[in-house]
Amino acid sequence: MSAKRNSGRRQNAKRTSSGGKAIDVANFIALRVVPGIVISAIVLGLPGYGLYRFFKYGDFFRVKQVVVNSDDPGVFAPVSKDLNKRYVGHNIFNVDVKYARRMVAKEHPELKKVTVRKVFPDVIEMDVVTRKPVAVIESGRGIVVDAENVVLGSDMMTPGLIKIKGISFFLNAPTKGEKIDNKALDAAVNLLRIIQNNKGLRKEGIDYIDVTDRNNLMVGISGATVKIGAEDLDGRIKRLGSILNDPAMDLKHINYIDLRFEDTVISPK
Repeated sequence: MSAKRNSGRRQNAKRTSSGGKAIDVANFIALRVVPGIVISAIVLGLPGYGLYRFFKYGDFFRVKQVVVNSDDPGVFAPVSKDLNKRYVGHNIFNVDVKYARRMVAKEHPELKKVTVRKVFPDVIEMDVVTRKPVAVIESGRGIVVDAENVVLGSDMMTPGLIKIKGISFFLNAPTKGEKIDNKALDAAVNLLRIIQNNKGLRKEGIDYIDVTDRNNLMVGISGATVKIGAEDLDGRIKRLGSILNDPAMDLKHINYIDLRFEDTVISPK
């Protein structure tokens, strides 16, 4: 009996000893470890928060200027001023360059390409390529287009532009930035490209391209009418260049030149 009692006491002592250790460990964690973690977080977090404040609200990263690099600075000068009003003073990290690009492209369809980037610490840089007007359609007040049939504005009196005749839009006039889907305009712009690529015609004054009849394209040059047709445009324009380079040719005395036949027909006034 005595041996059993001693064994029971030893087991109780072990339980007591084990329980005491558990209490001591819990107290150690509560009193030492947790406060240490909290203090470490505060110590380490303060510099991090300071950096956050520096990057987010510091003057060092406030946009000082929006720089616009354009192939035609004069055209884009007012837009550059507007962009500076919009972004100068804002934190550069808050500027969404993708949104800025979409916004500029939408508001200014006369731009063919827009690229926006951040130049740290305080500059937004934008590269823009403007569309070049090549002709004006004689419809309404005039519809200025580029080589891709994109409308750049309305102005019949734009100097230096070749007029395109024979296209009418009635009540459905295209708006600025819209690309015109029109076969006659395609034919006119294509013919214009061929003419401009011909060295023999560069010095001549092209007055208009008439696409009223797409099977018989016509060009007005220095008061004379040139009938080109709709086939072998490259060859016929090349032939026209050779004719006009003849020193004996004086368009002032020519009514029309017909290139639709193998033998060119020249009708005097």
